[in-house]
Amino acid sequence: MKTIEEVLGPGSKKGVFYGRESSDKQDADMKTQKHMAYSLVEKYKCEIVREYVDTGVSAYKKKMEQRAGLMEMLDDLDKNKVDFVVVFQGDRLARNPMEHFKIRAFMNAREIYVIQSSGQDLYNSGDLLGQLMKDGYSKYEADNISTRTRDDFETRISKGIYNGGGAPFGYRYLGNHQFKIMPDEKIVVKNIFELYKSGQGFQSIAEILMTDKNTKDIWCKETVKSIITNPFYMGYLTFGRVNKSSRNSINDKSKWTITRFKGIEPIITQEEWEQCWEIYKKKSQGDLPPKHFKTSYLFKGVIYCKDCKQPLMCKDQRTKDKGKPYGSRVYKCPNRNCGLSYRADDLHEFIINDILPSVYIKARTAPHETLHEEILSSLKKDANQLLKDIKELEEQVADYIIELSQAESRVLSLYQESIESNETELMILIEHRMRLKKWIEGTKHVIDKKTKRIQYINHVESDFEIWKDSFLGSVLEEYDLQNDTKLRRLILYIFEKVEISKNWEINYTTRIDLEGDAALHVMGSFLENK
Repeated sequence: MKTIEEVLGPGSKKGVFYGRESSDKQDADMKTQKHMAYSLVEKYKCEIVREYVDTGVSAYKKKMEQRAGLMEMLDDLDKNKVDFVVVFQGDRLARNPMEHFKIRAFMNAREIYVIQSSGQDLYNSGDLLGQLMKDGYSKYEADNISTRTRDDFETRISKGIYNGGGAPFGYRYLGNHQFKIMPDEKIVVKNIFELYKSGQGFQSIAEILMTDKNTKDIWCKETVKSIITNPFYMGYLTFGRVNKSSRNSINDKSKWTITRFKGIEPIITQEEWEQCWEIYKKKSQGDLPPKHFKTSYLFKGVIYCKDCKQPLMCKDQRTKDKGKPYGSRVYKCPNRNCGLSYRADDLHEFIINDILPSVYIKARTAPHETLHEEILSSLKKDANQLLKDIKELEEQVADYIIELSQAESRVLSLYQESIESNETELMILIEHRMRLKKWIEGTKHVIDKKTKRIQYINHVESDFEIWKDSFLGSVLEEYDLQNDTKLRRLILYIFEKVEISKNWEINYTTRIDLEGDAALHVMGSFLENK
């Protein structure tokens, strides 16, 4: 194994310098790297003929192929012979053990020695396996540094301390952990949240914002998403919200560190943000289709076949012949043996003409607090039923866990015995164990969804101010029967369920009492009311 003296002396030898700094603000760090390199080379009367630098690049986050300076150096070294490469220390080249292995193999194949100026020793000694073990420790230390940094950030956030960084749209950072609201941007932010609550998606909101001739900003769906999903607008700081390794997707809220920050004046209320977050979560999980509120089928997901107890499908049976339209949009029972099918427009007209006037009158005459109490009563029933379901599911999980423990004990005992004689039973038990684990996981997922639904009922749907905006604001407006987002939202708020029988009888239950003391149950002939 050669020494540094043998590599650099005697005689004037030529080499190149490579430096890397993780942040573009670490100018002093790069000066130190260069100073150490040039001092060492001058000591042996050698010459650095070229510098290769990567600025603002983390070897921990960026693969070697993504570092322009390093790749340019390797490409040049493949074409032009030099005597040495000098770096401050090996971790400037890489943090990943396999990348170290590749770089050393590359240099060894070309008989180029890499000198570490900090320790005045060689980076590639020729013993690739031994160096690979040392590099494993380098990676371990890098992981520890990253973990400590994340832990420090998380601790600061949990204590309500601002970690720095740019202010989101709508704010300007004043320094000293204080933010200022920009009035013109505040209007846009509030409009974005209102549009999202009304059923618009990220893309449609971006398109609406771009139609404003006075806008100076370029809007896209990702920008809108970053606003809707950021608790900053309700006055909270977060850590771990964005998954940067997955195209900036949003992590589950349970993985966030979130805390109230006094230096942020909220633009929206916590209840408004939670309402939008719930909509986003349901859409992303597939529980709430993107067009849930934007549909010409006003009772989609609410209307059922009374006889089959199945939700009715929405079918567009309209066609055109020589420019003249034929057919209609219909609600149809999925049970082919049932045959229930009727025109959507007829049902919509009946509900709006015969039912909504009662809602309108009550909204005008009854105290708003009374109406809200009726809604709360219905919501509490929903929450209580969810709690009952959760309790039953938790008992089921407990039974599964006991059964799983018994299966695992039996599997262990079979392994200790002769496997060949018990092979069939062993395979059955292993398969059963896998099924149990899947059942436990699935049941816990259902429990989690029901728990979050209770939280949404308690924190969003039960909130008086949100209710006034969603309910009263919709009741007192004019509607387009063919496609009205607000009317669709109002129907989802009022109706728990609508059932229709084969003989066209309608039975529906509402969340507010339109006639008597209990929730309204009306049974009447649809045809008689037409």
